[in-house]
Amino acid sequence: MVTGEVFKTSLVLGLDAEFSNKLTGWHPFDDSKPAPFFNKSWMFGVEEGFDVVIANPPYLRIQEIQKNNPDFANKLKNSYLSASGSFDIYACFVELAVMLINGKGNIAYILPHKFFQAAFGKNLRKIISSKKLLRKIVDFGSSQVFESATTYTCLLFLSNQNESFKFAELKPDTKANDLGEVFDAINSNDTVQTEKVAVTLMSNASVTEKEWHFSAGNAGDILSKLRKQPRTLADVCEKIFVGLQTSADKIYFLKHISEKNDIVTAFSKSLNREITIEKDFVKSLLKGADVHRYSRLEPKIWCIFPYKIKNGKAVLYTQDETKKNFPMAWSYLLENREALENREHGRFKTDCWCFSRPQNLTEFEKAKIVTPDIASCCHMTIDEKELYHTTTIYSFVFKSTCKESIKYYLALLNSKLLWYFLTTTGSVLRGDYFRFKTNYLMPFPIPRELSLDAQKPFVALVDQILAAKQKDPDADTSALERQIDLMVYKLYDLTSEEMAIVWGGMMYEL
Repeated sequence: MVTGEVFKTSLVLGLDAEFSNKLTGWHPFDDSKPAPFFNKSWMFGVEEGFDVVIANPPYLRIQEIQKNNPDFANKLKNSYLSASGSFDIYACFVELAVMLINGKGNIAYILPHKFFQAAFGKNLRKIISSKKLLRKIVDFGSSQVFESATTYTCLLFLSNQNESFKFAELKPDTKANDLGEVFDAINSNDTVQTEKVAVTLMSNASVTEKEWHFSAGNAGDILSKLRKQPRTLADVCEKIFVGLQTSADKIYFLKHISEKNDIVTAFSKSLNREITIEKDFVKSLLKGADVHRYSRLEPKIWCIFPYKIKNGKAVLYTQDETKKNFPMAWSYLLENREALENREHGRFKTDCWCFSRPQNLTEFEKAKIVTPDIASCCHMTIDEKELYHTTTIYSFVFKSTCKESIKYYLALLNSKLLWYFLTTTGSVLRGDYFRFKTNYLMPFPIPRELSLDAQKPFVALVDQILAAKQKDPDADTSALERQIDLMVYKLYDLTSEEMAIVWGGMMYEL
């Protein structure tokens, strides 16, 4: 039927002019031309909903959509509950599929599993959990399904009102040609454990809008045991925070050259030359590469710090204060003024020397534990120098009401048990690296409060390790660290079999 005839026919059927115009732009037999609308009744003759919705939805963050098509971005936010926060459009596609299926319909999607724990996924998790939609999940872990992408994906199978669902977790060495075995496993018994995949049966009643941390096989059993502990890291930490956010690191971060008479000589990447600046206007700054397991901290760069800490608050120096008290710093800022003013589309023209995100500025000058944000094992150490750091580091500041020593917490956080917890619940990266992000660390279970006497063995071993690393950063402290691991396992009441799993297959006697 030609376009004009479609238009005339639609008017005869009593459709409004707007919908009639949309019909004229629909070319059902030309797959190179997308339809300007969707109507399941007109297009598919479906009234009650679809039996099956299958898709590999697009993966696109709202920031990109907002930049390229702001009207569409607003439409998403106004139309979908899942379009909240820093969302990805695939969340909206899942919500749409839920609306499109009938009472007995099924959804089969391949998509990133980031929404399981991400803040933006809360509303989507609520939609799925409130309707008990989970039927099957196949988590590919670190295996890359798409060669050209670095997203970590899962197969998500949904249908209405399921009392339970199956969760399948692929082992790290599983290949594409092993998927037949994976699907045989998830479609057979309720619980399966092979060299390629572990499958477990879970209850939908236990799933809510809170973060999802699913694990199959032995890992699931151990995690359940750990979560019986009375506290989490979030309960004992005053704050877990990331480093300084400037939006102009090339300007603010300076490579140390020398220091004399309270004047620092450093190299500026933005000017591509050495500069001199007042020491009172800069802070020693750590990068992620400076932080190593139980090792001393030796910052190699400075950060221009245009704030004064006053009554527990960070206050930006005024222009007059900076010019009068820090003339070399003011001269340097003026040389970079244009770049500073143009950050984030000119947001900082008034006080262009400020940081783009001045959060947590009063938290650094405290004793804390620091960790690189990405690591291949636990690489934590104590910062007693109260240093500042970049966004490639996370810091742990503990509550003043906690009676445990910071060295006791360092023993827990550098243990193999925390690494096991992270690798089974956190964000896996290529090459067996993991993200030490706040939302992955905060749920780590913490045992009951220990007396000072009970902490002493942990503190004594940590002191020995720190002293050895102070003398020689490459000192072998593995025997001491093994003793800490064994004591940590005992704290959590792990059996020798569970210890072997956490340790990676090696058996040890308590």
